[in-house]
Amino acid sequence: LNIVSNNDKCVGIGEAGLDFFYKKSSFDDQKQSFLMQIEVARKSNKPIVIHSRDADEEMIDILVYEHKKENFRGVLHCFTGGDKLFFTALKLGFFISFSGILTFRKSINLQSLASQVPNNKYLIETDSPYLSPEPLRGKINNPSNVLHIAKFLAKLRNVSINTISSETWNNTCNLFNGIGD
Repeated sequence: LNIVSNNDKCVGIGEAGLDFFYKKSSFDDQKQSFLMQIEVARKSNKPIVIHSRDADEEMIDILVYEHKKENFRGVLHCFTGGDKLFFTALKLGFFISFSGILTFRKSINLQSLASQVPNNKYLIETDSPYLSPEPLRGKINNPSNVLHIAKFLAKLRNVSINTISSETWNNTCNLFNGIGD
């Protein structure tokens, strides 16, 4: 992992984390893998891209404990977690990334959280080929569909699409060590 993480083309570590939805591997196995990836992120000074599904409490415990041991940075990718994970992650300095799920009618709590995330702590993503935003839900997703998420977020936050574009560009550059500078 260190060989790959030290390559100039590598800008982040992951996707790493916990997923209890499918129950294909044990918590202990997932935790050990996640802890190893956190350590690689620390040693390489690269952000970790965190996947957390149906694992809010366990994720909070790991992030808080590991952050106290030694600082590291990252993003909660394709965020669908609850309030406690959201606010804990922000307190630790992590970014929050929203996918097409944000545009779904039943994503009321997620939409509320997206309206509260600080301007300098959010990203948007497609998570292709899945999770197409409205009005394309059910179709194969692709990166160009991020525009639908951006427009939805602009309306939700009562700002222009240009503001969303500028903020997400700056946030991406800040997270990934100025990759766009």
